[in-house]
Amino acid sequence: MPEIPSPIAGVTTEDINLDLGRHLRALEKIRHHRMPTIRIVLNLAKDPKTEYLEALKTLHGANGNPRLAYVMAEIADSDFLWKFNEEHRDDAEHLNLLARLDHYLNELGEYVDIWEIGNEVNGEWAGWKPIKDCNGNFIRDWQEGKTDRMRMTVGNQTLAIYSAVRAHPKTSNAATALTLYFYTKENEDCMPTTLPKKDCTSFPVNPKNYEALQWLRDTKLIEHGQDFHPHYVLLSVYEEDCDCIDPPLEDWIAMFQALQGAFPLAKVGFGETGA
Repeated sequence: MPEIPSPIAGVTTEDINLDLGRHLRALEKIRHHRMPTIRIVLNLAKDPKTEYLEALKTLHGANGNPRLAYVMAEIADSDFLWKFNEEHRDDAEHLNLLARLDHYLNELGEYVDIWEIGNEVNGEWAGWKPIKDCNGNFIRDWQEGKTDRMRMTVGNQTLAIYSAVRAHPKTSNAATALTLYFYTKENEDCMPTTLPKKDCTSFPVNPKNYEALQWLRDTKLIEHGQDFHPHYVLLSVYEEDCDCIDPPLEDWIAMFQALQGAFPLAKVGFGETGA
């Protein structure tokens, strides 16, 4: 595992091949100050060899070429976790998560420095499929009485991904990162209290179920004896998602101290951000 300088500074891309030159120019500006990191959102339905391999070689510095960036690969975005769970196994887009992941680790393992094993996993949408309600608005296919089961499903997926990365011979020495959504005790008003249904009715949910540390406890990822030790634990923050997202500095410090307490060996910080 390379010694990646802290703090990590870089950019995220959802399509590394769309304009690789533009990404390289952005990374070059950061490289004047430190070696940058590029976070690449992977689409596991695609062929890793044709879709990502050459770009990763360029960024990582293969065949004697200089490294241009550290590479963080996001395995399964929270928006698309539904494609991998048993609740949606009959959907045409369903994929075998661990089989696809093993293929990616085989093809890309030499060129990835950090594997993001979970993305916004405590978000209330994680694991649920996008659909339209009776008014044509995009929601998720939430089902009353099944939200607890889905939280456990996403927790199990997160642990399975982490274990697969740690066990694979090409990635066992790579770093791992867990990204949590910013739901914390310092911004409880941002957590959901109801979820809409397709028929335009709604049902209540317990907002505390989605608080980051509570989610980790409920899914037993921070249970005593659990073999789950990501190198980075990050908070995903989008300012437009909640009116109370601009807490005072001491609240931000409290959030990160709480994460550090749960993962004392990890580095904590802001991960995915945007406005």
